[in-house]
This record gives sequence, structure tokens and C-alpha cells, in this order.
Amino acid sequence: MQPLTTTTPTPAPAPPPRPKKIVATLFYKSTHPRHPQLDQPTSPLSPHSGAHSLRSSSSVLGGGGGGGGSGGGTLPGAPASSSNGPSSASTTLLIPVPAPAPPSAQSPLSPRSPTASTLLPDHHHRTSRSEASLQALSEGAVPTDDMSQYPLEPPPAEATGGQLDRLFGGYVSRSCLTAFEEAVRETIAAEVGDGAEDPAGAPGEGLEAGPETAGMGAGGAGGGGETTTGWTTRALDAEPHPRVVEVTFPVPAGISAATLRRADTTSRFELSWSVEAVFQPASVHRTHKRLAVFDMDSTLIAQEVIDEVARAAGVAERVAALTAAAMNGDVDFETSLRQRCALLAGVPATVWDDVKRAVDVVPGARALVRALRRLGVRTAVLSGGFEPMAAWLAAELGLDRFAANALAVSPDGAALTGELVGPIVHAARKRDLVRRFARDEGALLAQTLVVGDGANDLLMMEVAGLGVAVNAKARVQLEAPARLNTGSLTDVLYLLGLTEEEQEELLLEEGEEGEGE
Repeated sequence: MQPLTTTTPTPAPAPPPRPKKIVATLFYKSTHPRHPQLDQPTSPLSPHSGAHSLRSSSSVLGGGGGGGGSGGGTLPGAPASSSNGPSSASTTLLIPVPAPAPPSAQSPLSPRSPTASTLLPDHHHRTSRSEASLQALSEGAVPTDDMSQYPLEPPPAEATGGQLDRLFGGYVSRSCLTAFEEAVRETIAAEVGDGAEDPAGAPGEGLEAGPETAGMGAGGAGGGGETTTGWTTRALDAEPHPRVVEVTFPVPAGISAATLRRADTTSRFELSWSVEAVFQPASVHRTHKRLAVFDMDSTLIAQEVIDEVARAAGVAERVAALTAAAMNGDVDFETSLRQRCALLAGVPATVWDDVKRAVDVVPGARALVRALRRLGVRTAVLSGGFEPMAAWLAAELGLDRFAANALAVSPDGAALTGELVGPIVHAARKRDLVRRFARDEGALLAQTLVVGDGANDLLMMEVAGLGVAVNAKARVQLEAPARLNTGSLTDVLYLLGLTEEEQEELLLEEGEEGEGE
């Protein structure tokens, strides 16, 4: 009888690590007047305008990526990303678009125009390229077909101010997206070395690839599409001239959102094209937040409450100087706060009623909170200001929770004493409260959104899944995980992958949705 033998099964090989992804959201900002010759983009039907201008010379931009749903189509002419590729990033650009002007029939044509050779008489130089080829070459390469609007060569310095968006139109052009890809690839090469494998394909593949190999136009406007190199694009707002575009792209191991956010190449791209970049990990938690925490002063309201109280006490200038130093991080927040509060001794306790009438809720704050609540997100305000105002604002906006500093009043309740009672809501306490609120709600910190503007908001931004410094002080913009300068807080919704159409749907009043059906 043969002995019974046992064999140890060979363990199955470990699955490959799940690719990491990064999302970058780019917001376009045009701050200077355009040169008269460059003021009007082409007609929305022109191949040089809108989404048709979103072509990368490499296999970079395509459709279908990112977190939103309906209403955000793939931009034609832009490559997309492979769903099996390495980590990815998304970019959103916000671009104000002037009304298009019809081309002038009297405008002289120049052989420099990409389409001019097909329109000039026979005695002019003609090219053997087909009109369709010339049109394809011109897409995203020139701002207009109207020669009266053609840029000077070179344009005067005062016309462009070094900002290339003035040449290529007030929307997200292909040229802009190509420049973005180049900035990303340059950053990756500097961080991991030129010889590292390109996460979007073969080493060096991409910028040299033509539109055919890049999968240009895969899916078209409103559709989906991918390329072999793993880049995708998705317009989040009005097409065919989107000002908000989400770009998803792969990055190798060792490249984080912070790496891309703080890279010199990113800064140069932002300055040249008047955009802001917000980089995030591209995970399910980016689009499914469960807790949103806001600072109060200069974030949800336009003023600093303590400055308004100081104005009533006649010490506005002294308090404002201390406030600015604290918000910029030049002075310890708690020390500055106690110094400022001491100057408020004797102010009537009724001052809060005056301050409530004086402050302004910032544009978009009410709509943002309403949209988040309709998504089931719990909301809170954490303020280094004072409880009476935080409680009032929470009720005014419909926030679920609040925490702020308690300023003592005299025994008869008639005046402020200038002393603080209880724990100070400084940077570390704000961070701890974010953690506590997330734990109370059963939410992961990755499912938390934090919005602030001051140095004492940085710690709570860092622990959140997404921490955004909105219209913040200079030092805070440099150190925050993300920064956004905007005229409306509703732009934060783009960072969650929500399209303009989806935002409008969220903000419909009760009963409006069924009207007209």
C-alpha cells in the first residue's frame, strides 16, 4: 500500500495593485480686458470654437471620465483614457465666453489663414491639402476665420499680457489642453525621471502622436470615448464653448495630487492660460461626500465679524490689523484673538443684532448648502468668530451644526467683557471637530469637504478628502491642498463632478420639476 501523500496548493498570485487616480479641476480666470482684435471668438458652429477646439496634439484628452452624470459630454477632438490604465487626474477649466460675432464679408484673406488657400483665386499659392484637412489643422490653432479679427504677429505685449487664452478664444481650446498635458508630463518627468515608463502608454508616447492615433473625436459632443493612452475629458458646463472641463489622466506611482498642485510647471501653465488647478484623488469618495464643513468669516459671509463689532466699538483699525495678521498666519491665532477681544470690552451686547444686519452672505453660499443637503450631505460651520453669529448663520443657511468662540458678557447681560469663555476654536480644534463630526455622521474623512479662507483653516483642510481655500489669503493659497478664486461658491460643486445641468436640477424649487410635463 502506497503512503498517502499530501500536496500544498500553490497560492494564487496576488492581484496587481489597484491603479491610483488623481483628479485635477482647472478653473479659467480672465482678469484683463481683451485686445480689440481678439475680443470675439468664432461662431459656435466654427471648427475653431467650443468643444471642437479641445484637441491635444498627443493622445491626451478624451471623453467619458470623471465623476458627474448627465449633461457633461466628451469634448470632440479630445482623447480619452483607458479604464485599465494607471492613476488618473481630472481638470476643469472655467472660461467666460463673449457672444460670438459673425465674420465680416469684407475682411481681406491672408495666405497665413489655415483656410485661406482654399478661398483665394488661382493665381495665389494653393496647397494640395484638401479643405477638410486644412479645417482639421486649424481646429484649436487659430482664434478666428475672420481676418479682421486675426491676431497681430506678434501681438503687442499689452494685448495679451503673456496670457495665451487671448489668442485661442474664451473657452477651453485644444491648444490649452495640449499645454496642460505638456505641463503634467513635464512634472512627471522631473519627479520620476525621463526614463520612467509613461503611465499613459509607451515612453514618450503622447505629445508626438497625431489625432488618428490619439482617438480624436471618439464619442463626439455629449458622448463617451477612450484612447489607448488613458486620458479623458468631459465638459461640465455649456457646450460648445465649455468653461469647465474635467480631464482624467494616468500618473505613475509616487505622483500625488500635491505633487502636481505645487509644481512650477503647473504654475506656469496657470499663468499662461489664466486657469486654476484643483487636484484630487479620483476615487468614489470624490463624488460622494457625506459631510461638508465651512469656515464662517470671509467664507460663508463676506465680512470678518470681529471687525464689524470693532467698528461699533470705535477700534476698527486696530482690530482689523490684528485680524489680517492672524489670517495670513503672521501671528498666532489664539494670541491675536485674545488681543482683539480685549479691545471689545464695554461694547453693548445688542451689537450682534447690528452685525447681522451688516454682514452679507457670499454669492452662491445658499445655493451650495441647499444642493449639498439635497444630496444628503450633512453640513456644519466652524468659526474662530463668535457663537451668536455662527448660530444665526447656521439657522439662516440651514446648516446642521456649528461651533464658535463664546465671548463673555457682563453679569447684567448689558455689555461684552472682552474675555473668552471655554475652549478656543483655533486651527487644531477645528481639525479635531472635523474628525469628531465625521465620526458622529459615520463618514470617512475622505468623504468630507472643507471650505475655508484663513491660516487657521489649513489643518482642517488637510484632514479632509477635499480641502479648498476659497478666495483665500496669499499664504493660505500657497499652502492649502486646493485653492479656488471664484465669484460664486456653487463652483465648488464642479469639484464633486457635478455638471451644470445636474446643479440646476438640484437647485429646482419644490414642485418645479413637474411643471410643464
